[in-house]
Amino acid sequence: MVREGLRNTLQDAQGRWILDDTRHREPRSEYALTGMVQGRWQHLVLDRTFIDRDGVRWIIDFKTSWHAGWDKETFFANEQQRYQAQLARYAELMRVISDHPIRLGLYFPLHCGWRSWSWPD
Repeated sequence: MVREGLRNTLQDAQGRWILDDTRHREPRSEYALTGMVQGRWQHLVLDRTFIDRDGVRWIIDFKTSWHAGWDKETFFANEQQRYQAQLARYAELMRVISDHPIRLGLYFPLHCGWRSWSWPD
């Protein structure tokens, strides 16, 4: 499963864009941050973050969820709902150290699937 996810990511244009350190400023993987979020100290680890060429801070979480059904777009939308609060916490903490506009994303390497949205929305 890990090999398949890595192979898919490297063959997918979106996956290559996410991992391409030459196209982004301040690229970080497994970026650990500790700070106050919603009145509580939290230690968070961002799978991937960078600033794109347009000056947008991206925070991307990789999800290895598998969906065998036909309607993958509904699955991706449900996963976005499921993880929206988690990524919002990441964005709240990142906002303390970065004043760039923020976009959040979920990447599904087993499906080459992608969901993204602005924060705050």
